[in-house]
Amino acid sequence: MNSLIEQHRSTSIRQRHFLNMTQSQTGRVQSSLSNLDNCSVIQKELIHKLVKTLKSGQNKKCKENKSKQPKSRSQLNSGQKQRMLEDRLHKLEIANSPTYGSKNRRTFNQTLPHISQDKYKSFKMLQFLGKGRYSNVHLAVDENTNYHVALKVMRKQQICSMSQSIAQEIKIQYLLNHPNIVKLYTFFQNTDEIVLVLEYCPQGQIHKILKSLPECCFPEELASSYIKQILSALVYLHRNGIIHRDLKPENIFLCYNQVKIADFTYSVYSPQDERQTQCGSLAYLSPEIIRGENYDKSTDMWSLGVLAYELCCGETPWEDLRQDEMQQMIQDGTIKLPNSFSDELKDFISKLVTADSKMRMTAKQAINHPWVQQSEIQLSKFEFNI
Repeated sequence: MNSLIEQHRSTSIRQRHFLNMTQSQTGRVQSSLSNLDNCSVIQKELIHKLVKTLKSGQNKKCKENKSKQPKSRSQLNSGQKQRMLEDRLHKLEIANSPTYGSKNRRTFNQTLPHISQDKYKSFKMLQFLGKGRYSNVHLAVDENTNYHVALKVMRKQQICSMSQSIAQEIKIQYLLNHPNIVKLYTFFQNTDEIVLVLEYCPQGQIHKILKSLPECCFPEELASSYIKQILSALVYLHRNGIIHRDLKPENIFLCYNQVKIADFTYSVYSPQDERQTQCGSLAYLSPEIIRGENYDKSTDMWSLGVLAYELCCGETPWEDLRQDEMQQMIQDGTIKLPNSFSDELKDFISKLVTADSKMRMTAKQAINHPWVQQSEIQLSKFEFNI
């Protein structure tokens, strides 16, 4: 285990923070790397400190708002659930994607570079990229290395009631290493903020790209290529017991025609047990989640089917419906497929968007479906002016 930790510190951090840098650029950052290694702390302890900081930073207004909210089923015994999750995650070793080789395996026992608060000053903000419910995202450049990243900045005051979810997001995403998942390089915090240093995807959200197209949808051959890449990530996640729980165009990014899944706020590590917590976006929720029933990784496959529909049609299967109508159609598994869809696409979606979760294709089965397998195209012929 110690050799694994040392190997990760000496190779993986360098590869991930300075990917695609020239040799001349690499030479300029050797001192920075040395400092990072010297400032390393145990990841688990660091994240525990983060949770403690968030909890202690709750102001009176936040406490009052939290006390007024009804206690949901998902909040019951939350401390016990978190301890169980901690134990499982502590033992978890996620195998690296075959693309990167097996030598870079990571565990929660590895060290995580803790960048000091002064490190924030080394980032120059270049552009505002977007705003989420609890965060702002900026394009920034590290002036010491000239490396571009996306900084996800979260105000502690706004996320005081989500300390466990934020810590869980960091735990899960930091472990992941797959070409179709947005990389979390590291994170740091100051008095008021938590900052995630993420891989920058220049072409942005699939959602925005869709809306910018005249037809508001992709050609099937391009959509199938994107779905294939998403499936590659899902095979990896599900193999390691992780359910994303919020697949939608807003959480899929494009980086030079390479698709990447982002936002692991609602993700959970659940290798065997079924889940019951309701989360995600309604249009992509599976019937079992809406009904409040137990669910597993097959819920991601339902969301993938809805996503494939939207990529090829420009809207979800239940667009313009009232919320109660949408919920009923989802629970019934009612879906009408456009005549413009190919037979292969219709078959692909129908085997995912089905009310019986046991009848849905797994990620491994879906990636071998004929509609996905025919996606061997030259992506460079598709260009988007964003």
